[in-house]
Amino acid sequence: MESKHFRSHELDCSCCGEEGINSAFLQILEDVRALYGRPMIINSGYRCALYNATLPGASKTSAHMSGFAVDVKISNNRDRYLLMTAAMRTGITRFGVAYSFLHFDAAPDKPGSVIWSYSEKLSCIYH
Repeated sequence: MESKHFRSHELDCSCCGEEGINSAFLQILEDVRALYGRPMIINSGYRCALYNATLPGASKTSAHMSGFAVDVKISNNRDRYLLMTAAMRTGITRFGVAYSFLHFDAAPDKPGSVIWSYSEKLSCIYH
């Protein structure tokens, strides 16, 4: 599934190429991108269960597996703040903060209003 700013290879599973990003979440990504006003490099979009299981520390119920999550590459604190602010303005309320990326998701089956941090070790793996 492609959109104005995102290509399927960015959003599909890295191991098998399976498409799985939710279409409503893709529209949210477009809205975030419009508010952020600059390119967003997706490190991880949809993940099949097999691929997710190979990632150290990945949740067994990851929102990536339902197509409601992305990890966006971040290179500095200012961009992290601007991207998080743009995502919040679209209604995103779930964030994972790492040194090299920002996770956000809109999983309907998970609690909102949460921000967590990843260990530095995991931050290096998922860049």
